[in-house]
Amino acid sequence: MTKRLELYSYFKSSDITEEEESFNQYRILQRGLIGKQQIHVYGNSHIMKERWADTFKFLFRPSPALQAALDNLSLPSSYTAITLRFQNLLGDFEERYFNPTSESRKEYLIQKCIDKIKTLISESGLDNSPVLLTSDSRRFLYEAKKHIHNIITIPGEMAHFSQSGKGLDVYMKSFIDLFALAKAEKITLLRTEDMYNSGFPEFAALIGKKDFSIIEF
Repeated sequence: MTKRLELYSYFKSSDITEEEESFNQYRILQRGLIGKQQIHVYGNSHIMKERWADTFKFLFRPSPALQAALDNLSLPSSYTAITLRFQNLLGDFEERYFNPTSESRKEYLIQKCIDKIKTLISESGLDNSPVLLTSDSRRFLYEAKKHIHNIITIPGEMAHFSQSGKGLDVYMKSFIDLFALAKAEKITLLRTEDMYNSGFPEFAALIGKKDFSIIEF
């Protein structure tokens, strides 16, 4: 009989601190491991971040299909990364409990984010350097690619893992993004007040042992 143990992360949207959440998650793991021979954990956990990279690499490696997809990206040897998580604000990433905003707000948000990326690239002296741009919105990546000359995007449709029946390539896209981000020299999450404070790029940075920052604007 297989039982699943889930660890969720709420500290970014609640009154508890990251340290309190880490302690609570640790206690859940302690209770869940008692008397079990094998356990499968689904986690968004912040426990022992300092050991995340080494433990991840010990436990996981890309499958042949994933490795082939990563090799086919032909990414440059050195690049920085910028990522944005809209959820369903732009209407092209289905996710429970999140609805699209109005069309005028979509256009405003897209332009605001593009302007911020341009400013960040200029201020960081990256005008002639490759910048990997990832997002859960294909619409945003398409618009950004038209207006920012030195960004790299990874093609393909993606879906939240809670959505079923989307096909292997769709789910593979998230793993491709994760490993591509992990190889960046630095990762920056950009977010406005109504965008999501995603842990995805942070843990990509932990896997790659790279710098991570959040810029709210």
